[in-house]
Formats: sequence, C-alpha cells, structure tokens
Amino acid sequence: MSYPKDSARAHVVFDNDGTMINSLQNFYDLIDQILSTHMGRTVSKEEVKEAYVPDWHQLLINLGVENPTNDFIQGIIDDLNEINKDYLPPLVPGTIEFIKRLHDLKIATYVWTGRDKHSGMQIFNGLGLTSLFHDMQFRDTSIAKPHPEGLELMLGDVEKSKIVLIGDSEVDIKGAKAFGIKCVIVDWFGDCHHESLHEEGAEQIFDCHDKLLTWLVDNLD
Repeated sequence: MSYPKDSARAHVVFDNDGTMINSLQNFYDLIDQILSTHMGRTVSKEEVKEAYVPDWHQLLINLGVENPTNDFIQGIIDDLNEINKDYLPPLVPGTIEFIKRLHDLKIATYVWTGRDKHSGMQIFNGLGLTSLFHDMQFRDTSIAKPHPEGLELMLGDVEKSKIVLIGDSEVDIKGAKAFGIKCVIVDWFGDCHHESLHEEGAEQIFDCHDKLLTWLVDNLD
C-alpha cells in the first residue's frame, strides 16, 4: 500500500467469491461429486443449486447433514482445493480498476473471506490482487463468517461509521451487523434474492461499480 491504514479517510472490506471473483460455476461443476463421496449418497447438481448459500455449515445443513463439524467441512474444502489447485477463477470485470479508484480516494481496502488462507492466497497472487489490500482474514485465520472476529482483528480500532463491507450474501450482512457496520450487496449476475437481502439488513444492492462508488463516497464521509 502506498499509504498507511491510519491515514485512510475510510475503509472498505471485500468478500471474495461472488464479489471479486466469479467462482460459482466452477463450484457447481465439481461439488456434486465431492459431496457424494463425503456424504455417502448421490448428490445432484440441481440439489446443490437449490440448497446453495455461501456458507459451508448452512449449505451442508440444507443438504441434510446434521451438525457438520469443522473437520468434515475442511475435508470437503481440501478435496475441492486439490482438484482446483491449478485453476484460477475469473475476476469480475472491473474489479482491479474499482479498487484502484478507491485507493485514489484514500479509501483503504481489506478482504474477509470464507476461503481458507492457502486457496485464497493462490487466487489473490495468481490474479494480482494481493498487493491491493491492507489486510486479509480467512476462515482459518479467524473464526469463520458470520462471526465478526476477522473484522475485529483488521479494524477493531477504527470508527465504525468509516467502514463498509461489500458482499453478496446474507452471511456477509450478518457478519457486518454483528460488528456494527453497514453492508452493501453486489449482484453482478442477477441471481440474488433482493427481498430477503433487504430484510436481512443490506443497505443497498448494486449491479455496477460506478453506482457503488458513488454510494460509498456519499456514505463514508
């Protein structure tokens, strides 16, 4: 970073999957096979799509797994990472340019993701994102979302009104609310359930970076 966190005028935290990178199609292509192995029954792509939420624990409950443990979840993630070890999901178009526009405005940027650090850093390094963030928290460097520990570790000393979380799910909204900050949702692909997201507490839902930037400038000062 070209400026220290303490000199930033405001702070924006990014979710990763669905917010900065388009990884969902690859997930759907692989996860039915992996889940079938771990759950001991056939799991179809259609079943996964119907049950999908961007939270491993809740997704598995939706699929009928009672009280999935962290070890069970990590085993699925490890298998998914092994298959994807040479795969780089595509960036949402305009992501890097948007982050650089935030930096031009002296808005510091962070990552709070449900991915583990190993797979997350592979993606960030491979896509040239790593140097764009002041700090990052992963599912294995702090308590996983929606618990706000990751946000506390990165921004616990910052005035809450100067922080906004950008995400794509109810999990992001719950985490932001638990930490006491605003959350806006991005719906790049038109597949979010807007009504339920607003009911959960999303401030706004955006489908383009320009509108999002205008809102951030107006609401972070």
